[in-house]
Amino acid sequence: MTLRYSKKLKVQLAPLTMATEQIQYQNLDFEVGSSEISEYNAVLYSISKMKDSLKSSLEQQWKIEQLQREQIAALSHDFKTPLTVIQGNIDLISETKLDDEQQLYAKYITESSEQMQLYIRTLIDISQTVTGYQLHLEDIDLIKYMKRIESQANSLCIINGICLHMEIGTSEGYFKADKLLLERAIMNVIHNALDYSTQGGNLYVTAQKADGFLKNRTAKGRKRLRMGTTLK
Repeated sequence: MTLRYSKKLKVQLAPLTMATEQIQYQNLDFEVGSSEISEYNAVLYSISKMKDSLKSSLEQQWKIEQLQREQIAALSHDFKTPLTVIQGNIDLISETKLDDEQQLYAKYITESSEQMQLYIRTLIDISQTVTGYQLHLEDIDLIKYMKRIESQANSLCIINGICLHMEIGTSEGYFKADKLLLERAIMNVIHNALDYSTQGGNLYVTAQKADGFLKNRTAKGRKRLRMGTTLK
């Protein structure tokens, strides 16, 4: 009798087992079965209601995310027009006779415009994929890379009346990282340091490799950025 009863219970438990497995595998397009035992049916009814609520909530969330991606893509395309105007005018200015200081400022504008175009392309790529931003790892020459960072940081320091002091090792070698994300992280640290620096002050930035990490330090502010990138 015990064996026969246990087999009957197993059959009655089948819809409950199937429902929990389907939800576990994130499949919400199924019909919850029924049982001949009223207590089981009460549980199955609750699971069915939960499944329908979860499905409705997720569908609403997916619609909102899709709308956000479309808005980001549209705004990114809109940014291209003023950037094109800026780039076209700086090209015209560069064709005129400029002194050394004016050439430096024109260079800063050109580099910043190119960087904004890169950010816009990244935003468009993010908006076109469901999985979000994908890492683009590449081997980077640390010295050349930090020289590029120095150029961007120096343009910000000039605007804020700050004197930049950049210290980079002479033989730091290569490391593997996402160039765009790393640049954004370092520039965010520099922006933060500038926010807390007084006009006429000094900003010190050092970059070095240590213990398999790239360490970037700024002062004032004594902020340290530790990146989990393997150095070669």
